[in-house]
Amino acid sequence: MKVSNFVLLIIMLIILTPIPIKFSVFYEDKVLNVKVYNFSAISTNKKDKNLPNKFIKNLNKKLNLNYVKFINNIFSNINKYNAKPSIKFLGSLDYSLEDVCKTAITYGILSSFLAFLYRYISIIFKVNNSNFNINPIFKEYSFINIHLKCILYLSFGKIIYILVLILKSLIESREVNPVKGDL
Repeated sequence: MKVSNFVLLIIMLIILTPIPIKFSVFYEDKVLNVKVYNFSAISTNKKDKNLPNKFIKNLNKKLNLNYVKFINNIFSNINKYNAKPSIKFLGSLDYSLEDVCKTAITYGILSSFLAFLYRYISIIFKVNNSNFNINPIFKEYSFINIHLKCILYLSFGKIIYILVLILKSLIESREVNPVKGDL
């Protein structure tokens, strides 16, 4: 009896204890690097533009999904959920456009865009510490460098509940085809 209570206590601690997941995203010189715990998860310098489109078209045919309704359902369902996963992130964006005027105007647009981005991130995650710097560099050539480091705190209980919310949103946003008998 005591051993089963101890095992149950250990399982509950594993389910409820948040696990920090550290990942970094770097984009420099047209090369994207994504690292999880300093192990390279994605490293690319070539772009296959057709691959994401093929994947989305095949997924759309299989699921009969209305994507706008699906995204809205996910945001509304997760926004109601109070125990969101926590996230901390630090980032910087260094960029230059060929014209000084374009660089300055872009700085204003990007600065205002960060408020919207922070709002949408705060719907899904509980943001503890965030710092994202935009650094316009006035050079005569164009470049963009992005550095982003994040720590995401997840527990197995939150993962399971969020997956249930995503599944609920997926079911709610399916398009019904009366010809095929999907009613």
